[in-house]
Parts: sequence; structure tokens; C-alpha cells
Amino acid sequence: MYQVFDIQTDEGIETVAEATSNGIQRNISGTLETALPIPPSETPSEPGRFEVTNPFEGTQVGALAGDTAQLQLSVVSCDGAVWTGEAERDVTGAQTQVHGCLWEYEEGYHLDLYMQVLDEDQGLIAGAITEGVEGIVGNPREWAEQIAVETTETIDQDIEDAEITHIEGRPAELEGAPWIMQETR
Repeated sequence: MYQVFDIQTDEGIETVAEATSNGIQRNISGTLETALPIPPSETPSEPGRFEVTNPFEGTQVGALAGDTAQLQLSVVSCDGAVWTGEAERDVTGAQTQVHGCLWEYEEGYHLDLYMQVLDEDQGLIAGAITEGVEGIVGNPREWAEQIAVETTETIDQDIEDAEITHIEGRPAELEGAPWIMQETR
């Protein structure tokens, strides 16, 4: 799953990065590892975009791993981003990996979120427990969508003048998102 947002604000990189970090942190069980790479010497006219690659694609290791394992070996790169973040949310039966890239460009910022849900193979009893947990707190795919919504919601709340636009994503629509609420203000 991925989501791409445009953020219009006069705030600096540190402020937008902090709000982004705060939003992601609300939904993960572990530590959010972040980096503030040195920005380009000139602000680009267009935002960057994340890339997902498999370092073992086309190798014997990749061939032995098979299609499912290759998805789990995917690496997200954010070359040129002014902030990056990686985190995991572990819940019985599944692990959600979250990767964020914040790009500065002349008009503002783009935030790219890539979330990968890795389901664990489970036996009958563990599967029943997982179903029970998901019945109470939702399933991992819903959590991934919630990460995107609550991250942008936090940016909207923490940065007074922020205007957030949903550019694209999979799933294409997210309910309860602040950019939807901005249209009614």
C-alpha cells in the first residue's frame, strides 16, 4: 500500500518532519527510526518519489526465494528526501512495515508513505486468536490506512497553515482524512 500527499506550508523542514514523525509514532508499536539527510543545495522544482526495489531480483537467491518471499525482501529508497522514517507495527499474525519519505520542492512538500503488511503463516489455534484480535482492533490493512490518515491529521493539527492534498495511493480513497475535511472549512 502507498499514499502520496502534497503539503503546502511556509514552515521549515524540521517542523514538517516533526509533525510527520509524531503522526507515524501514534500508530506503531516500536521505535520510529528517522533521518534528516542534508537537503540538496537548490530546492528542486518537482518533488521526488520513493522507489521500491528488490536487491535480489534476477539473482539465484531471488529465484530460490519465490514471489512471496521477494515481496518481503523489498527495499524502499528515498534518494533526495529531506526526511525519512521507518517503523514497524507488530500484532499477532501480521507485521506492518512503514516507510516514509518527505520531499521538499519549490511549491512545498510531498510525503510518500509506503506500507507493507506481512502476514505470518499460522496454525489453526493461532489463526483463531488472530481473528479474535482483528475483530476487536481491526486488521493490518486497516491499520496501514489509519497510519496514513492519522499522520496527515497530525500534520494538519500541528501546522496551522498546512494545506494537505491527497495526490494518489492504493487504496485510492481514505475515509476520515483531513484533506477531505479541509474542503468543508
